[in-house]
Amino acid sequence: MDKRKVGGDSCYPRHLLSKAKTHKVSSPYDSGKHKSTDSDTQSASKKCGCPFKIRSTPAKDGSGWKIDVKCGRLTTDEKQHVADLTKRHVPPRHILLSLQDRDPENVTRITQVYKHKSVIQKEIRGPRSEIQHLFKLIEDAGYVYWSRKKDDSEVVRGIFWAHPDSTENFCWVLEKLKELFVKKDMCPQVILTDRDLALMKAIEIVFPRSINLLCRFHINKNVCAKCKQHVVNDLQKTIDTLWMEVVWASDEVEYGQRLHQLEQACFDYSGFINYVKDTWLTPHMHRFVGP
Repeated sequence: MDKRKVGGDSCYPRHLLSKAKTHKVSSPYDSGKHKSTDSDTQSASKKCGCPFKIRSTPAKDGSGWKIDVKCGRLTTDEKQHVADLTKRHVPPRHILLSLQDRDPENVTRITQVYKHKSVIQKEIRGPRSEIQHLFKLIEDAGYVYWSRKKDDSEVVRGIFWAHPDSTENFCWVLEKLKELFVKKDMCPQVILTDRDLALMKAIEIVFPRSINLLCRFHINKNVCAKCKQHVVNDLQKTIDTLWMEVVWASDEVEYGQRLHQLEQACFDYSGFINYVKDTWLTPHMHRFVGP
């Protein structure tokens, strides 16, 4: 087909055949003008389920036309096969080889595998961002983790996670942290953590001279949540106040007095007071109680 002039600008007619048997294809341009009369050559197509697209564009050197055959969509069976292999963490190039082994005449391209894999991942992730989905996977797997954000924004700067029962993992991380200190005999005087027993044990091993304190914020948050489960609404505020007085006791005498008052107020709520004493006060009082 010759190059035509349309509206004063150069352009090339393009024929796009998609999922159809074309009865007649011709250019609507004639002698540089577009004719919109009944004598125009008409083209029509009929759906036949063809999985290909044929795109034709003129060669840059004017020697003819370039025909580009584009593969269509994956079949339902192929999509399921890609999904199954993706769940098994099979690389896309191996997924493509598997599709070709199943059907030697398969003309699927690697880009189609990547695209469908992306669709699968988006469906699994849902409305969550990638970093939010990572947090969900960590929580679902029962791992402990910490993260920090940039200033007051929602931008995550760093994440650390490990299996809660793996003291060995924590020891490895703390040893690497220890290597960052300028002097080998230098170690932090105080290390603040939550009540993760594996981490606390690792701190005793790697930093035996450091004091391991527990985070009051997370303790109070857990105690408040447990109070709402066991105590009636009218007493929750009173018991929260008594609990805070125990936490901020200045010495052992005041601590004993405040704890007695809390026990009296929780006389009918043994589930709550037993949780407070068995989980926090008896084993870890020295790590967070005091001014």
